Amino acid sequence: MKLTADQIAQNWDELLNVIKTEFTGTRKDKLLAMYTDMEDRMAMAPASSYSHFHNAFAGGYVEHVLRVIKCTKKVYELWSDMEADMSGYTYEDLFLLH
Repeated sequence: MKLTADQIAQNWDELLNVIKTEFTGTRKDKLLAMYTDMEDRMAMAPASSYSHFHNAFAGGYVEHVLRVIKCTKKVYELWSDMEADMSGYTYEDLFLLH
């Protein structure tokens, strides 16, 4: 996969928006500080430096994180619908487990 500059910028904006809307408190502040401080490197970073691993292309890290977040949301909603015991973790916690 090869992302365009516009796709990389859109993914970056989407990731920051997810952090701003889905996280709270100190966790939100620290994530925003980390991503803001490292924006130049992280926006363009591949998910791996090995070409045979997933998302080993420019912008691959953020694209991968967004996919994990979308999958996490679907799984969380499914577990909730099935009345699973989710008292040991929050929706935020699931994002960070990956």
